[in-house]
Amino acid sequence: MSVITICSCLWPLLSYGAGQPEYYARWMKLPSDSLLEKGRAFANDGVHADSALTCFTILVNRYSDKLPKKEKYVCARGYSAMCFVYFFEYFDYSKALESLGKADEISRSIGVEMPQIYMNYGHVYSTIGDQNLDRKSSLLGIDYMLKAFRSALKVKDWSIVNTAFGNTISASYKLGKLDMLAEDWEEYEKTVNRNTDSAEFTKFNIQLYKSLKLMTSGRYKAAIKIFDDVIAEMPLDVSHIRYTLVMLEYKAEAYANMGNYEKAVKSMLRMEKLSKEFEVKDAYIEIYRILAGYYKQLGQLDKMEECYSKYFRVKDEILNYMQAARINEMKFLGEMRNIEAQMEAVKQKAERQRVIMLAVGIVALIVFVSTFIVVRKNKKLLAANRSLYDKNVEIIKSEEEERKARKQYEHQLSELRSRLSALDSPGNEAHVAGNEAAYDGEGRASTEKYKNSNLDDDDKAMLIERIRNVMEDTDSICSNDFSAERLASLVGSKYKYVSQVINETFGCNFSTFLNNYRIKEACRRISDIDKYGHLTIEAISESVGFKSRSTFVTQFKRVTGLTPSEYQKMTRSDYKQ
Repeated sequence: MSVITICSCLWPLLSYGAGQPEYYARWMKLPSDSLLEKGRAFANDGVHADSALTCFTILVNRYSDKLPKKEKYVCARGYSAMCFVYFFEYFDYSKALESLGKADEISRSIGVEMPQIYMNYGHVYSTIGDQNLDRKSSLLGIDYMLKAFRSALKVKDWSIVNTAFGNTISASYKLGKLDMLAEDWEEYEKTVNRNTDSAEFTKFNIQLYKSLKLMTSGRYKAAIKIFDDVIAEMPLDVSHIRYTLVMLEYKAEAYANMGNYEKAVKSMLRMEKLSKEFEVKDAYIEIYRILAGYYKQLGQLDKMEECYSKYFRVKDEILNYMQAARINEMKFLGEMRNIEAQMEAVKQKAERQRVIMLAVGIVALIVFVSTFIVVRKNKKLLAANRSLYDKNVEIIKSEEEERKARKQYEHQLSELRSRLSALDSPGNEAHVAGNEAAYDGEGRASTEKYKNSNLDDDDKAMLIERIRNVMEDTDSICSNDFSAERLASLVGSKYKYVSQVINETFGCNFSTFLNNYRIKEACRRISDIDKYGHLTIEAISESVGFKSRSTFVTQFKRVTGLTPSEYQKMTRSDYKQ
Protein backbone atom coordinates (compact mmCIF):
# COMPACT_ATOMS: atom_id res chain seq x y z
CA MET A 1 0.00 0.00 0.00
CA SER A 2 1.28 3.48 -0.83
CA VAL A 3 0.94 6.58 1.25
CA ILE A 4 -2.14 7.26 -0.84
CA THR A 5 -4.83 5.61 1.30
CA ILE A 6 -8.50 5.80 0.55
CA CYS A 7 -10.09 8.78 2.27
CA SER A 8 -6.83 9.24 4.17
CA CYS A 9 -4.65 12.17 5.22
CA LEU A 10 -5.57 15.57 3.93
CA TRP A 11 -2.89 18.07 2.93
CA PRO A 12 -3.90 20.79 5.40
CA LEU A 13 -2.94 24.43 5.00
CA LEU A 14 -1.64 26.21 8.03
CA SER A 15 -3.79 29.02 9.25
CA TYR A 16 -3.37 30.82 12.50
CA GLY A 17 -5.66 33.33 14.06
CA ALA A 18 -9.19 32.01 13.60
CA GLY A 19 -9.46 31.10 17.28
CA GLN A 20 -9.60 34.65 18.61
CA PRO A 21 -10.49 35.34 22.26
CA GLU A 22 -13.90 36.79 21.38
CA TYR A 23 -14.83 33.56 19.63
CA TYR A 24 -13.56 31.58 22.57
CA ALA A 25 -15.82 33.44 24.97
CA ARG A 26 -18.84 32.95 22.71
CA TRP A 27 -18.14 29.28 22.10
CA MET A 28 -17.92 28.68 25.85
CA LYS A 29 -21.71 29.15 25.95
CA LEU A 30 -22.55 26.68 23.18
CA PRO A 31 -24.14 23.30 24.01
CA SER A 32 -21.79 20.33 23.77
CA ASP A 33 -23.44 18.95 20.61
CA SER A 34 -23.08 22.32 18.87
CA LEU A 35 -19.44 22.61 19.92
CA LEU A 36 -18.71 19.17 18.51
CA GLU A 37 -20.35 19.95 15.16
CA LYS A 38 -18.66 23.36 14.90
CA GLY A 39 -15.27 21.82 15.68
CA ARG A 40 -15.78 19.06 13.11
CA ALA A 41 -16.73 21.64 10.48
CA PHE A 42 -13.51 23.57 11.20
CA ALA A 43 -11.46 20.36 11.08
CA ASN A 44 -12.95 19.23 7.78
CA ASP A 45 -12.28 22.51 5.97
CA GLY A 46 -8.53 21.89 6.38
CA VAL A 47 -7.59 25.49 7.19
CA HIS A 48 -8.89 26.19 10.72
CA ALA A 49 -7.15 23.55 12.82
CA ASP A 50 -6.68 25.98 15.73
CA SER A 51 -10.41 26.83 15.81
CA ALA A 52 -11.31 23.12 15.69
CA LEU A 53 -8.96 22.37 18.56
CA THR A 54 -10.42 25.28 20.56
CA CYS A 55 -13.95 23.88 20.18
CA PHE A 56 -12.90 20.36 21.16
CA THR A 57 -10.84 21.59 24.11
CA ILE A 58 -13.80 23.55 25.51
CA LEU A 59 -15.95 20.45 25.04
CA VAL A 60 -13.70 17.85 26.68
CA ASN A 61 -12.92 20.18 29.61
CA ARG A 62 -16.58 19.86 30.58
CA TYR A 63 -16.16 16.16 31.30
CA SER A 64 -16.72 14.92 34.84
CA ASP A 65 -17.98 11.72 36.42
CA LYS A 66 -21.22 13.50 37.35
CA LEU A 67 -22.27 14.16 33.75
CA PRO A 68 -25.19 12.15 32.29
CA LYS A 69 -24.30 9.28 29.95
CA LYS A 70 -25.35 11.21 26.83
CA GLU A 71 -23.07 14.15 27.71
CA LYS A 72 -20.15 11.77 28.43
CA TYR A 73 -20.66 10.19 25.03
CA VAL A 74 -20.35 13.61 23.36
CA CYS A 75 -17.12 14.24 25.32
CA ALA A 76 -15.73 10.91 24.12
CA ARG A 77 -16.51 11.95 20.53
CA GLY A 78 -14.78 15.26 21.24
CA TYR A 79 -11.59 13.48 22.31
CA SER A 80 -11.75 11.29 19.20
CA ALA A 81 -12.15 14.41 17.05
CA MET A 82 -9.14 15.99 18.82
CA CYS A 83 -7.12 12.99 17.71
CA PHE A 84 -8.08 13.77 14.10
CA VAL A 85 -6.75 17.33 14.41
CA TYR A 86 -3.54 16.37 16.22
CA PHE A 87 -2.84 13.58 13.74
CA PHE A 88 -3.84 14.98 10.37
CA GLU A 89 -3.24 18.69 10.99
CA TYR A 90 -0.31 18.88 13.43
CA PHE A 91 1.31 15.43 12.89
CA ASP A 92 1.55 15.09 16.69
CA TYR A 93 1.13 11.33 17.08
CA SER A 94 1.72 11.21 20.84
CA LYS A 95 -1.09 13.70 21.55
CA ALA A 96 -3.31 11.94 19.04
CA LEU A 97 -2.85 8.65 20.93
CA GLU A 98 -3.35 10.42 24.27
CA SER A 99 -6.69 11.84 23.06
CA LEU A 100 -7.76 8.41 21.77
CA GLY A 101 -6.86 6.85 25.11
CA LYS A 102 -9.18 9.26 26.93
CA ALA A 103 -11.96 8.72 24.38
CA ASP A 104 -11.61 4.94 24.78
CA GLU A 105 -11.65 5.24 28.57
CA ILE A 106 -14.90 7.25 28.54
CA SER A 107 -16.60 4.96 26.00
CA ARG A 108 -15.75 1.91 28.13
CA SER A 109 -17.02 3.60 31.29
CA ILE A 110 -20.44 4.18 29.69
CA GLY A 111 -20.52 0.81 27.92
CA VAL A 112 -20.64 2.23 24.37
CA GLU A 113 -18.44 0.88 21.57
CA MET A 114 -17.25 3.63 19.16
CA PRO A 115 -15.98 2.48 15.73
CA GLN A 116 -14.39 5.90 15.09
CA ILE A 117 -11.95 5.37 17.97
CA TYR A 118 -10.76 2.06 16.51
CA MET A 119 -10.38 3.59 13.04
CA ASN A 120 -8.33 6.52 14.37
CA TYR A 121 -6.09 4.07 16.21
CA GLY A 122 -5.70 2.24 12.92
CA HIS A 123 -4.72 5.43 11.07
CA VAL A 124 -2.10 6.37 13.69
CA TYR A 125 -0.43 2.95 13.97
CA SER A 126 -0.53 2.33 10.21
CA THR A 127 1.17 5.66 9.57
CA ILE A 128 3.80 5.00 12.24
CA GLY A 129 4.42 1.59 10.67
CA ASP A 130 4.77 3.06 7.16
CA GLN A 131 7.09 5.87 8.21
CA ASN A 132 9.35 3.72 10.40
CA LEU A 133 9.08 0.48 8.39
CA ASP A 134 7.77 -1.06 11.61
CA ARG A 135 5.88 -4.24 10.73
CA LYS A 136 4.55 -4.62 14.28
CA SER A 137 2.91 -1.17 14.22
CA SER A 138 1.52 -1.85 10.74
CA LEU A 139 -0.07 -5.10 11.90
CA LEU A 140 -1.49 -3.31 14.93
CA GLY A 141 -2.97 -0.71 12.58
CA ILE A 142 -4.65 -3.47 10.53
CA ASP A 143 -6.02 -5.04 13.71
CA TYR A 144 -7.62 -1.75 14.77
CA MET A 145 -9.03 -1.12 11.27
CA LEU A 146 -10.69 -4.55 11.35
CA LYS A 147 -12.13 -3.75 14.79
CA ALA A 148 -13.49 -0.50 13.35
CA PHE A 149 -14.99 -2.40 10.39
CA ARG A 150 -16.70 -5.02 12.58
CA SER A 151 -17.93 -2.48 15.09
CA ALA A 152 -19.27 -0.14 12.39
CA LEU A 153 -20.98 -3.05 10.65
CA LYS A 154 -23.03 -3.70 13.79
CA VAL A 155 -24.37 -0.14 13.89
CA LYS A 156 -24.53 0.20 10.07
CA ASP A 157 -22.12 3.13 9.93
CA TRP A 158 -21.35 2.58 6.24
CA SER A 159 -18.83 5.39 5.96
CA ILE A 160 -16.56 3.79 8.56
CA VAL A 161 -17.31 0.29 7.21
CA ASN A 162 -15.99 1.29 3.77
CA THR A 163 -13.09 3.48 4.90
CA ALA A 164 -11.80 0.94 7.44
CA PHE A 165 -12.09 -2.05 5.12
CA GLY A 166 -10.64 -0.21 2.12
CA ASN A 167 -7.55 0.81 4.10
CA THR A 168 -7.26 -2.71 5.53
CA ILE A 169 -7.22 -4.26 2.03
CA SER A 170 -4.25 -2.17 0.91
CA ALA A 171 -2.35 -2.44 4.19
CA SER A 172 -2.80 -6.25 4.29
CA TYR A 173 -1.64 -6.58 0.68
CA LYS A 174 1.48 -4.57 1.44
CA LEU A 175 2.39 -6.93 4.30
CA GLY A 176 1.54 -10.05 2.30
CA LYS A 177 -1.39 -10.76 4.63
CA LEU A 178 -4.35 -10.41 2.27
CA ASP A 179 -5.55 -13.91 3.17
CA MET A 180 -6.21 -12.78 6.73
CA LEU A 181 -9.26 -10.89 5.39
CA ALA A 182 -10.98 -13.98 4.01
CA GLU A 183 -13.71 -14.21 6.67
CA ASP A 184 -14.29 -10.46 6.84
CA TRP A 185 -14.39 -10.33 3.04
CA GLU A 186 -17.41 -12.63 2.91
CA GLU A 187 -19.19 -10.38 5.39
CA TYR A 188 -18.20 -7.26 3.47
CA GLU A 189 -19.58 -8.60 0.15
CA LYS A 190 -22.98 -8.84 1.81
CA THR A 191 -22.98 -5.07 2.37
CA VAL A 192 -23.40 -4.45 -1.39
CA ASN A 193 -27.16 -4.91 -1.17
CA ARG A 194 -27.52 -3.28 2.26
CA ASN A 195 -25.29 -0.24 1.77
CA THR A 196 -27.06 2.09 -0.62
CA ASP A 197 -25.56 5.34 0.73
CA SER A 198 -21.95 4.40 -0.10
CA ALA A 199 -22.52 1.88 -2.90
CA GLU A 200 -19.88 3.48 -5.14
CA PHE A 201 -17.23 3.18 -2.42
CA THR A 202 -18.26 -0.41 -1.68
CA LYS A 203 -17.95 -1.35 -5.36
CA PHE A 204 -14.48 0.19 -5.50
CA ASN A 205 -13.32 -1.81 -2.46
CA ILE A 206 -14.65 -5.03 -3.96
CA GLN A 207 -12.81 -4.40 -7.24
CA LEU A 208 -9.66 -3.47 -5.33
CA TYR A 209 -9.78 -6.68 -3.28
CA LYS A 210 -10.36 -8.87 -6.34
CA SER A 211 -7.57 -7.22 -8.32
CA LEU A 212 -5.06 -7.56 -5.47
CA LYS A 213 -6.00 -11.21 -5.01
CA LEU A 214 -5.13 -11.67 -8.70
CA MET A 215 -1.83 -9.88 -8.09
CA THR A 216 -0.91 -12.22 -5.23
CA SER A 217 -1.51 -15.23 -7.49
CA GLY A 218 0.59 -13.75 -10.33
CA ARG A 219 -2.37 -13.12 -12.66
CA TYR A 220 -1.19 -9.64 -13.52
CA LYS A 221 -2.98 -9.22 -16.88
CA ALA A 222 -6.35 -9.98 -15.29
CA ALA A 223 -5.57 -7.52 -12.48
CA ILE A 224 -4.59 -4.83 -15.00
CA LYS A 225 -7.94 -5.24 -16.76
CA ILE A 226 -9.76 -4.50 -13.50
CA PHE A 227 -7.52 -1.50 -12.84
CA ASP A 228 -8.26 -0.15 -16.34
CA ASP A 229 -12.01 -0.69 -15.93
CA VAL A 230 -12.06 1.18 -12.61
CA ILE A 231 -9.94 4.03 -13.99
CA ALA A 232 -12.21 4.35 -17.03
CA GLU A 233 -15.38 4.43 -14.91
CA MET A 234 -14.05 6.73 -12.19
CA PRO A 235 -14.94 10.45 -12.63
CA LEU A 236 -11.92 12.76 -12.70
CA ASP A 237 -12.85 15.10 -9.87
CA VAL A 238 -11.61 15.98 -6.39
CA SER A 239 -13.83 13.46 -4.60
CA HIS A 240 -12.70 10.52 -6.77
CA ILE A 241 -9.11 11.32 -7.73
CA ARG A 242 -7.51 9.26 -4.95
CA TYR A 243 -9.30 6.12 -6.17
CA THR A 244 -7.83 6.67 -9.63
CA LEU A 245 -4.34 7.26 -8.20
CA VAL A 246 -4.49 4.05 -6.17
CA MET A 247 -5.40 2.03 -9.25
CA LEU A 248 -2.67 3.65 -11.37
CA GLU A 249 -0.03 2.79 -8.78
CA TYR A 250 -1.11 -0.84 -8.55
CA LYS A 251 -1.32 -1.02 -12.34
CA ALA A 252 2.30 0.14 -12.54
CA GLU A 253 3.27 -2.49 -9.96
CA ALA A 254 1.58 -5.19 -12.05
CA TYR A 255 3.50 -4.15 -15.18
CA ALA A 256 6.74 -4.07 -13.19
CA ASN A 257 6.10 -7.59 -11.89
CA MET A 258 5.67 -8.66 -15.51
CA GLY A 259 9.01 -7.03 -16.37
CA ASN A 260 7.37 -4.38 -18.55
CA TYR A 261 8.97 -1.34 -16.93
CA GLU A 262 8.17 0.95 -19.89
CA LYS A 263 4.43 0.60 -19.22
CA ALA A 264 5.02 0.78 -15.48
CA VAL A 265 6.72 4.14 -15.99
CA LYS A 266 3.91 5.32 -18.25
CA SER A 267 1.33 4.53 -15.55
CA MET A 268 3.35 6.32 -12.87
CA LEU A 269 3.83 9.39 -15.10
CA ARG A 270 0.07 9.63 -15.54
CA MET A 271 -0.28 9.33 -11.79
CA GLU A 272 2.22 12.18 -11.38
CA LYS A 273 0.31 14.35 -13.87
CA LEU A 274 -3.03 13.81 -12.12
CA SER A 275 -1.49 14.39 -8.69
CA LYS A 276 -0.20 17.77 -9.86
CA GLU A 277 -3.46 18.64 -11.58
CA PHE A 278 -5.54 17.95 -8.46
CA GLU A 279 -2.80 19.00 -5.99
CA VAL A 280 -2.59 15.64 -4.22
CA LYS A 281 0.73 16.67 -2.73
CA ASP A 282 1.11 13.75 -0.31
CA ALA A 283 1.40 11.42 -3.33
CA TYR A 284 4.56 13.00 -4.76
CA ILE A 285 7.09 11.32 -2.46
CA GLU A 286 5.79 7.82 -3.26
CA ILE A 287 5.58 8.56 -6.99
CA TYR A 288 9.20 9.70 -7.28
CA ARG A 289 10.51 6.83 -5.12
CA ILE A 290 8.76 4.23 -7.28
CA LEU A 291 9.65 5.94 -10.57
CA ALA A 292 13.32 6.03 -9.61
CA GLY A 293 13.26 2.27 -9.13
CA TYR A 294 11.61 1.69 -12.49
CA TYR A 295 14.07 3.96 -14.32
CA LYS A 296 16.91 2.05 -12.66
CA GLN A 297 15.55 -1.20 -14.04
CA LEU A 298 15.42 0.41 -17.49
CA GLY A 299 19.02 1.60 -17.15
CA GLN A 300 17.94 5.25 -17.50
CA LEU A 301 20.19 6.48 -14.74
CA ASP A 302 19.82 10.20 -15.52
CA LYS A 303 16.07 9.98 -15.02
CA MET A 304 16.59 7.83 -11.95
CA GLU A 305 18.83 10.51 -10.41
CA GLU A 306 16.31 13.20 -11.33
CA CYS A 307 13.53 11.28 -9.55
CA TYR A 308 15.67 10.71 -6.47
CA SER A 309 16.48 14.42 -6.41
CA LYS A 310 12.74 15.21 -6.50
CA TYR A 311 12.13 12.54 -3.87
CA PHE A 312 14.60 14.06 -1.41
CA ARG A 313 13.36 17.57 -2.14
CA VAL A 314 9.77 16.57 -1.36
CA LYS A 315 10.91 14.81 1.82
CA ASP A 316 12.65 18.01 2.91
CA GLU A 317 9.53 20.03 2.12
CA ILE A 318 7.38 17.65 4.16
CA LEU A 319 9.82 17.78 7.06
CA ASN A 320 9.87 21.58 6.97
CA TYR A 321 6.08 21.61 6.76
CA MET A 322 5.76 19.31 9.78
CA GLN A 323 8.17 21.46 11.76
CA ALA A 324 6.18 24.56 10.86
CA ALA A 325 2.96 22.81 11.85
CA ARG A 326 4.34 21.85 15.24
CA ILE A 327 5.69 25.34 15.86
CA ASN A 328 2.22 26.67 15.04
CA GLU A 329 0.70 24.09 17.38
CA MET A 330 2.95 25.04 20.30
CA LYS A 331 2.29 28.72 19.77
CA PHE A 332 -1.45 28.21 19.61
CA LEU A 333 -1.64 25.87 22.61
CA GLY A 334 0.45 28.21 24.73
CA GLU A 335 -1.85 31.12 24.02
CA MET A 336 -4.94 29.00 24.48
CA ARG A 337 -3.79 27.87 27.93
CA ASN A 338 -3.29 31.49 28.94
CA ILE A 339 -6.72 32.42 27.61
CA GLU A 340 -8.35 29.51 29.48
CA ALA A 341 -6.70 30.52 32.73
CA GLN A 342 -7.88 34.12 32.34
CA MET A 343 -11.39 33.11 31.34
CA GLU A 344 -11.65 30.77 34.32
CA ALA A 345 -10.56 33.54 36.68
CA VAL A 346 -12.87 36.22 35.30
CA LYS A 347 -15.86 33.86 35.08
CA GLN A 348 -16.24 34.21 38.84
CA LYS A 349 -16.75 37.97 38.61
CA ALA A 350 -20.15 39.56 38.34
CA GLU A 351 -19.77 42.04 35.47
CA ARG A 352 -19.91 40.27 32.17
CA GLN A 353 -18.73 43.25 30.13
CA ARG A 354 -15.76 43.84 32.40
CA VAL A 355 -14.87 40.14 32.14
CA ILE A 356 -14.85 40.21 28.34
CA MET A 357 -12.84 43.44 28.16
CA LEU A 358 -10.32 42.16 30.71
CA ALA A 359 -9.86 38.88 28.81
CA VAL A 360 -9.36 40.69 25.49
CA GLY A 361 -6.89 43.09 27.13
CA ILE A 362 -4.90 40.29 28.71
CA VAL A 363 -4.78 38.34 25.44
CA ALA A 364 -3.63 41.44 23.57
CA LEU A 365 -0.90 42.01 26.15
CA ILE A 366 0.18 38.37 25.98
CA VAL A 367 0.34 38.50 22.21
CA PHE A 368 2.31 41.76 22.28
CA VAL A 369 4.77 40.58 24.93
CA SER A 370 5.12 37.16 23.31
CA THR A 371 5.79 38.76 19.95
CA PHE A 372 8.34 41.12 21.48
CA ILE A 373 10.10 38.28 23.30
CA VAL A 374 10.09 36.03 20.25
CA VAL A 375 11.49 38.80 18.04
CA ARG A 376 14.22 39.59 20.55
CA LYS A 377 15.09 35.94 21.07
CA ASN A 378 15.17 35.38 17.33
CA LYS A 379 17.62 38.25 16.92
CA LYS A 380 19.85 36.89 19.68
CA LEU A 381 19.60 33.39 18.25
CA LEU A 382 20.48 34.62 14.78
CA ALA A 383 23.52 36.49 16.14
CA ALA A 384 24.61 33.44 18.14
CA ASN A 385 24.18 31.18 15.11
CA ARG A 386 26.17 33.58 12.96
CA SER A 387 28.99 33.56 15.53
CA LEU A 388 28.96 29.75 15.65
CA TYR A 389 28.96 29.57 11.87
CA ASP A 390 31.92 31.96 11.53
CA LYS A 391 33.86 29.98 14.15
CA ASN A 392 33.20 26.71 12.34
CA VAL A 393 34.28 28.19 9.01
CA GLU A 394 37.44 29.52 10.63
CA ILE A 395 38.17 26.18 12.32
CA ILE A 396 37.74 24.27 9.07
CA LYS A 397 39.93 26.77 7.25
CA SER A 398 42.59 26.55 9.98
CA GLU A 399 42.53 22.74 9.94
CA GLU A 400 42.87 22.75 6.16
CA GLU A 401 45.89 25.05 6.35
CA GLU A 402 47.39 22.91 9.12
CA ARG A 403 46.86 19.78 7.04
CA LYS A 404 48.55 21.34 4.00
CA ALA A 405 51.46 22.51 6.15
CA ARG A 406 51.85 19.05 7.64
CA LYS A 407 51.82 17.44 4.19
CA GLN A 408 54.41 19.93 3.00
CA TYR A 409 56.55 19.22 6.05
CA GLU A 410 56.31 15.47 5.48
CA HIS A 411 57.29 15.97 1.83
CA GLN A 412 60.29 18.12 2.74
CA LEU A 413 61.36 15.63 5.42
CA SER A 414 61.15 12.79 2.92
CA GLU A 415 63.29 14.72 0.42
CA LEU A 416 65.83 15.54 3.12
CA ARG A 417 66.13 11.89 4.10
CA SER A 418 66.64 10.92 0.46
CA ARG A 419 69.35 13.55 0.02
CA LEU A 420 71.17 12.47 3.22
CA SER A 421 71.05 8.87 2.11
CA ALA A 422 72.55 9.81 -1.28
CA LEU A 423 75.36 11.89 0.33
CA ASP A 424 76.47 9.11 2.68
CA SER A 425 79.88 7.67 1.80
CA PRO A 426 80.34 3.96 1.10
CA GLY A 427 81.97 3.67 4.50
CA ASN A 428 78.86 5.02 6.11
CA GLU A 429 76.50 2.74 4.23
CA ALA A 430 77.05 0.03 6.78
CA HIS A 431 76.36 2.59 9.52
CA VAL A 432 73.15 3.67 7.79
CA ALA A 433 72.15 0.09 7.20
CA GLY A 434 72.88 -0.56 10.83
CA ASN A 435 70.56 2.28 11.85
CA GLU A 436 67.86 1.02 9.52
CA ALA A 437 68.26 -2.43 10.98
CA ALA A 438 68.04 -0.91 14.43
CA TYR A 439 64.88 0.91 13.41
CA ASP A 440 63.43 -2.32 12.06
CA GLY A 441 64.35 -4.00 15.23
CA GLU A 442 62.64 -1.24 17.17
CA GLY A 443 59.57 -1.72 15.00
CA ARG A 444 59.57 -5.41 15.85
CA ALA A 445 60.06 -4.56 19.47
CA SER A 446 57.15 -2.14 19.22
CA THR A 447 55.09 -4.88 17.70
CA GLU A 448 55.86 -6.98 20.72
CA LYS A 449 54.78 -4.08 22.91
CA TYR A 450 51.53 -3.77 20.95
CA LYS A 451 50.69 -7.31 21.92
CA ASN A 452 50.77 -6.15 25.54
CA SER A 453 49.21 -2.74 24.71
CA ASN A 454 52.40 -1.00 25.81
CA LEU A 455 52.86 1.62 23.11
CA ASP A 456 55.69 4.10 23.66
CA ASP A 457 55.49 7.73 22.56
CA ASP A 458 57.28 7.15 19.24
CA ASP A 459 54.94 4.30 18.38
CA LYS A 460 51.92 6.43 19.21
CA ALA A 461 53.18 9.42 17.21
CA MET A 462 53.78 7.22 14.17
CA LEU A 463 50.35 5.59 14.50
CA ILE A 464 48.62 8.95 15.02
CA GLU A 465 50.17 10.29 11.82
CA ARG A 466 49.03 7.27 9.85
CA ILE A 467 45.53 7.54 11.30
CA ARG A 468 45.35 11.22 10.36
CA ASN A 469 46.46 10.46 6.81
CA VAL A 470 43.69 7.86 6.41
CA MET A 471 41.02 10.05 8.04
CA GLU A 472 41.84 12.89 5.64
CA ASP A 473 41.02 10.58 2.72
CA THR A 474 37.33 11.44 2.33
CA ASP A 475 36.66 8.64 -0.16
CA SER A 476 37.53 6.12 2.53
CA ILE A 477 35.81 7.62 5.57
CA CYS A 478 32.65 8.63 3.68
CA SER A 479 31.97 5.03 2.75
CA ASN A 480 29.07 3.94 4.97
CA ASP A 481 30.82 0.63 5.75
CA PHE A 482 34.01 2.30 7.05
CA SER A 483 34.87 0.82 10.45
CA ALA A 484 37.57 0.76 13.11
CA GLU A 485 38.72 -2.59 11.70
CA ARG A 486 39.04 -1.02 8.24
CA LEU A 487 41.03 1.88 9.70
CA ALA A 488 43.36 -0.54 11.50
CA SER A 489 43.93 -2.41 8.22
CA LEU A 490 44.74 0.79 6.33
CA VAL A 491 47.27 1.99 8.91
CA GLY A 492 48.86 -1.46 9.17
CA SER A 493 48.14 -1.97 12.83
CA LYS A 494 45.76 -3.82 15.09
CA TYR A 495 42.29 -2.73 16.11
CA LYS A 496 43.14 -2.55 19.82
CA TYR A 497 46.14 -0.25 19.20
CA VAL A 498 44.14 2.04 16.95
CA SER A 499 41.34 2.19 19.54
CA GLN A 500 43.86 2.86 22.33
CA VAL A 501 45.56 5.71 20.45
CA ILE A 502 42.22 7.34 19.51
CA ASN A 503 40.97 7.16 23.09
CA GLU A 504 44.19 8.48 24.65
CA THR A 505 45.03 11.12 22.01
CA PHE A 506 41.63 12.44 21.01
CA GLY A 507 39.64 11.63 24.13
CA CYS A 508 36.79 9.82 22.37
CA ASN A 509 35.77 6.50 20.91
CA PHE A 510 36.10 5.56 17.23
CA SER A 511 32.46 6.36 16.40
CA THR A 512 32.74 9.94 17.71
CA PHE A 513 36.17 10.31 16.08
CA LEU A 514 34.79 9.22 12.68
CA ASN A 515 31.67 11.38 12.99
CA ASN A 516 33.83 14.44 13.71
CA TYR A 517 35.68 13.97 10.41
CA ARG A 518 32.49 13.24 8.48
CA ILE A 519 30.72 16.33 9.84
CA LYS A 520 33.71 18.52 8.90
CA GLU A 521 33.52 17.06 5.38
CA ALA A 522 29.76 17.73 5.32
CA CYS A 523 30.47 21.37 6.23
CA ARG A 524 32.92 21.62 3.34
CA ARG A 525 30.38 20.19 0.91
CA ILE A 526 27.58 22.46 2.12
CA SER A 527 29.97 25.40 1.69
CA ASP A 528 30.95 24.29 -1.84
CA ILE A 529 27.72 25.50 -3.48
CA ASP A 530 29.10 25.33 -7.02
CA LYS A 531 29.71 21.59 -6.71
CA TYR A 532 27.18 20.42 -4.11
CA GLY A 533 24.57 23.20 -4.07
CA HIS A 534 22.00 21.03 -5.86
CA LEU A 535 22.00 18.40 -3.08
CA THR A 536 19.49 18.29 -0.24
CA ILE A 537 20.54 17.97 3.38
CA GLU A 538 19.64 14.29 3.30
CA ALA A 539 21.72 13.76 0.16
CA ILE A 540 24.70 15.48 1.81
CA SER A 541 24.19 13.26 4.85
CA GLU A 542 24.26 10.11 2.73
CA SER A 543 27.23 11.32 0.70
CA VAL A 544 29.45 11.52 3.81
CA GLY A 545 28.45 8.08 5.09
CA PHE A 546 25.47 8.62 7.42
CA LYS A 547 22.63 6.12 7.11
CA SER A 548 20.16 8.11 9.21
CA ARG A 549 19.17 11.74 8.76
CA SER A 550 18.35 12.07 12.47
CA THR A 551 21.82 10.78 13.44
CA PHE A 552 23.39 13.21 10.97
CA VAL A 553 21.46 16.17 12.39
CA THR A 554 22.34 15.17 15.98
CA GLN A 555 26.05 14.79 15.22
CA PHE A 556 26.12 17.99 13.13
CA LYS A 557 24.58 19.91 16.02
CA ARG A 558 27.08 18.36 18.46
CA VAL A 559 30.12 19.28 16.38
CA THR A 560 29.12 22.69 15.02
CA GLY A 561 26.43 23.90 17.43
CA LEU A 562 24.12 24.42 14.42
CA THR A 563 21.65 22.28 12.50
CA PRO A 564 22.57 21.43 8.90
CA SER A 565 19.71 23.65 7.66
CA GLU A 566 20.97 26.63 9.68
CA TYR A 567 24.51 26.08 8.42
CA GLN A 568 23.32 25.77 4.81
CA LYS A 569 21.16 28.89 5.07
CA MET A 570 24.13 31.01 6.26
CA THR A 571 26.40 29.53 3.60
CA ARG A 572 23.98 30.41 0.84
CA SER A 573 23.45 33.87 2.32
CA ASP A 574 27.22 34.51 2.17
CA TYR A 575 27.38 33.01 -1.33
CA LYS A 576 24.74 35.41 -2.69
CA GLN A 577 26.63 38.36 -1.26
